[in-house]
Amino acid sequence: MKLSQLKIDPEFQSKIPPLQFEEEQQLEQNIIAEGRLLNPIITWNGYILDGHTRYRILKKHGFIKFEVEEIQLANKYEALAWICKNQLGRRNLSPERKKFLLGKEYESNKLAVGGQPGNFPASAPRRSAASAGGRSAVRPDSPDKGSRDFPW
Repeated sequence: MKLSQLKIDPEFQSKIPPLQFEEEQQLEQNIIAEGRLLNPIITWNGYILDGHTRYRILKKHGFIKFEVEEIQLANKYEALAWICKNQLGRRNLSPERKKFLLGKEYESNKLAVGGQPGNFPASAPRRSAASAGGRSAVRPDSPDKGSRDFPW
């Protein structure tokens, strides 16, 4: 695949924290010294899922050899989940960013199979507010509405 054929989806790119200036400079120096990318740019339907920074470096230095690996995913939500899962394996993530990506991965996986954003599946336990007396919550759809001993 040619460099000019690669596409960037702003939603995909927004899930990837940018490198610090020094990190990006070091990556660029390493790539120039090597004369090639050591890791392929990962795409889905031509959209970059992994390798946005490497892509920018390639555009600046046209002599660098590179490979593109196109992966097969069912839809955009699977692509977003893949990005989140891949980013969770990186070292440059803050605890807040990890939590954000875990949430986005969960939501994307749910949407990939036809779920609705923000809704819980029908099988999820439903909790009611505990009474002012500090008693446990009662599950309103429980056959034994008087039971207050739920593991959740």
